[in-house]
Amino acid sequence: SFSLAFFTPRSQSNRLDLCFCIKASKKNKPGENTSLLYKFFKTVYAPFLLSDSVRVVVMVAFIGWLCSSIAVIGKIEIGLDQELAMPQDSYLQQYFDYLKKYLQVGPPVYFMVTENYDYTDVKNQARLCINEQVCDQDSVGAKLKQLTLLSNRTYVTRLRSYWLDQYIQYMRSPDCCFETKNQPHDFCFSEYGKANGTCKQCYVERSKPFANETFKHYLSWFLTDVPSPKCSSAGRAEHGGAISHVNGTINAAYFSAYHPVLKTSKDFYSALEWARLISHNLTQIVQEVQPDSEVIPYSLVHVFYEQYLTMWPDTFKNLALSLGAIFVVTFVLLGLDFVSALVVTFTIVMIIVNLMGLMYWWDISLNAVSLVNLVVGVGISVEFCSHLVRVFAFSGAPTRVKRAQDALTKMGSSILSGITLTDCGILVLAFAKSQIFQVFYFRMYLGIIAFGTLHSLIFLPVFLSILGPPVNKDKLIEHIQLHEMSTVTPIIMRPKNEKYTPTDGC
Repeated sequence: SFSLAFFTPRSQSNRLDLCFCIKASKKNKPGENTSLLYKFFKTVYAPFLLSDSVRVVVMVAFIGWLCSSIAVIGKIEIGLDQELAMPQDSYLQQYFDYLKKYLQVGPPVYFMVTENYDYTDVKNQARLCINEQVCDQDSVGAKLKQLTLLSNRTYVTRLRSYWLDQYIQYMRSPDCCFETKNQPHDFCFSEYGKANGTCKQCYVERSKPFANETFKHYLSWFLTDVPSPKCSSAGRAEHGGAISHVNGTINAAYFSAYHPVLKTSKDFYSALEWARLISHNLTQIVQEVQPDSEVIPYSLVHVFYEQYLTMWPDTFKNLALSLGAIFVVTFVLLGLDFVSALVVTFTIVMIIVNLMGLMYWWDISLNAVSLVNLVVGVGISVEFCSHLVRVFAFSGAPTRVKRAQDALTKMGSSILSGITLTDCGILVLAFAKSQIFQVFYFRMYLGIIAFGTLHSLIFLPVFLSILGPPVNKDKLIEHIQLHEMSTVTPIIMRPKNEKYTPTDGC
């Protein structure tokens, strides 16, 4: 690029950064520009960390930390509460608070019987309806009614009247179902009855079950008739949208109930789980008389919480794919070094596991947002681990401890100043008004940076000094050759104007 082409000659000619017209008086010699942080890692920190007693303490501490995190991972709350998505001073915070305090019933839930169910068969009717006098004792409606008595566990309460029971009552009541006297017999509203003299009662045997064509013929009348003081069982008001039919042939119909008050994300997805479990049991009842039908649950809120039913499998799948990709790339870029790639991957696993432990202790729930942050944490953790492992793998020192000390000396200051401190810009998120930024970004990214630093500068050098990859023989030979060459450097690098004078014994 232009900047590289422009500033490289300036640097090589020893000119200043801003005032590049001015040339420095002398060039820095190698080793003169060593930072204090580098000297600290070389002379103080690395020898102290890699002493025998400190290594034992570090391994015990980090293994204990890992075990404690594993113990609480299963207790992480799943979901995303509505309040976290709003600023702390939003009026919706008070709205959600009032819903929890004063709301007496939750969202409606529907149990839909799918197509192919023959409602015209009297036995099939008895398998669905709720009325104890004409229905089976273990009918779908009876089961739902029993489940509402355990609403604190089943998340189903206040079963509404079933349209089929209302239809049966409508056809049996002498104050309902009227038709015109003249042919063809058309529908009359039960509210008027015989008052205008043009209508009469429907010609049906009210004391017997009605089925087949009679059931189909009067179904549309039942759904059209408006409830009145005379005929309260007319179905237009309550059941007008409960049935999908064509000329009396029902394609689908539903039972209607309510969830109890749902306050947290756990309540919402638990209600969905129970709705599916109940539907599965009701399907078995329905299929005893109609094998090709089933019962399906539906609620307006279910679609928003379905993702949490598979949150743990999705989490492990995404993390496994990320870690697998990192292992493969690290294995290739480190010269097909299996042990080094395994060390990098294992350290990243420790960072992520401890980060998930932090999620439990700091009340960070597991959801799509935190899952993305965990995957991002896997990528950021590579920056903390890979450089140190690479220097260790290519070091020519004879022992693992010396190689770990060499790697920590060369890369420790860079990791601390170049990665850790530059990522501290996330501290401004601590002052954000939105709780979603405070919880899922500030807390989690702070954990990623802190844990990445601790594992790379404390655990990883100690782990490499114990179980790091074996010494690279080619690098060891190269290191020895460079050391031997350094003994003749004063002769080779003498000034040109200095005359060479052999010493005694040469």
